[in-house]
Amino acid sequence: MDYEKVKPLLKDEETFYKIILFLSINHPDQYPDFISTKDFSKTYKVKNTTLDYYIDEISEGKIYLLRFFKLKLPSGEQYYFQSDGRVERMLRVITENQITKVSYLDRLFSKQTKNVTAIDMKTIINDISDKCCEFLFNRDLKASLRELLTEYIRYLAYKIETKTKLKETFDKLEGFIWQNITEIFQSEISENLGDQYEDQIKEIDKKIELNPENLDLYYLKIRILIYFNKYQEAIRQLDDLLEEFPESEKDLKILKAAIFKRMQKIDTGLEIINELIQKFPKDNDLMCYKAYWLQYIDRKEEAIEIIQTLIKAEPNNGIYQDTFGEILMYFEDYEEAVKRFLKAIVIGIDDWYIYQTYIKLGICYKALEKYDLALQNLKKGKELTNKRVKDAETKQKWTSIADLFLTELNELYQISINN
Repeated sequence: MDYEKVKPLLKDEETFYKIILFLSINHPDQYPDFISTKDFSKTYKVKNTTLDYYIDEISEGKIYLLRFFKLKLPSGEQYYFQSDGRVERMLRVITENQITKVSYLDRLFSKQTKNVTAIDMKTIINDISDKCCEFLFNRDLKASLRELLTEYIRYLAYKIETKTKLKETFDKLEGFIWQNITEIFQSEISENLGDQYEDQIKEIDKKIELNPENLDLYYLKIRILIYFNKYQEAIRQLDDLLEEFPESEKDLKILKAAIFKRMQKIDTGLEIINELIQKFPKDNDLMCYKAYWLQYIDRKEEAIEIIQTLIKAEPNNGIYQDTFGEILMYFEDYEEAVKRFLKAIVIGIDDWYIYQTYIKLGICYKALEKYDLALQNLKKGKELTNKRVKDAETKQKWTSIADLFLTELNELYQISINN
């Protein structure tokens, strides 16, 4: 688990390793030894709110492909073990063997679930937990394991090793690609996120068959593929679309580059962006996207040079000011970032991305210990997020970020007033 993945939000690298330490200490092998987040926070001097937030994000697979399964005890204790680790691999073998005996794996939690009776499922789960507690888990964890197994069997039935809700949503330019997707399809994907991958793909393929010229449907299909980490398949789909919809080359290739970024193939993605810039040399949005990309690989001076050129060419384009602020914020130049975010708000107060600007501005003010301004802007950003953002994943991401900093700020603000 690479610290660089969380560095833009979690600036203290030592805190990151303390979070990993917490997960390591509270492993089922250590039972009955356990330390709560409250006690851990006091002992290791890390904020309880920060610890709780990142433990949830990491354990649910929202940051890394790796996820952690939780054994929850009635007393409130929680033990974590990672996907693809020793314990999970052994649990997987036992679970798959047991389910295979009754030939249910391909049917579990599909639309034929009604054919699997409650008694059948109870028997399967009891047999798995009995077997596991012979040598893998302490018998005191048996009841907790039973509760986990329903989720875990669903995890295996999807046949996806790391089914994660992606924490990183599309950035501003990528967002343009999705803005034209109709609200009806947005709501469908939000409502059906719990369905199996195969069901979602079949459904969208039916719609595409009825309306093969509707590019928005293909974008929706790619979004499903990305959600389920089917990156290679998404890339193949994009290559096909480039032949069918050559007029949409720019948007399709931007999305392709973004997928390569998720796959950590940074150079491949950057090559795509550079090729697009050569083909569309007057497209400033592509240059803006390149500035983001250079920031992502820590080429600060080049990123700033590009965005300054864009601002000079289009001084009334608020998104460039916001991007400049984000780049400066990434490199911890908070005072200058504040100036840029304020300009972005003045220029583009009604622009679609402005809720993000307020939240980022609040984070900068917190770093500068201007707690009243931080609270004011974070609350404003959260309010705009709830009012304007329709996409559930994007809304969840930005409200979670705002809540994390607001929780910390409420305490810091009171201390500031008292002093």
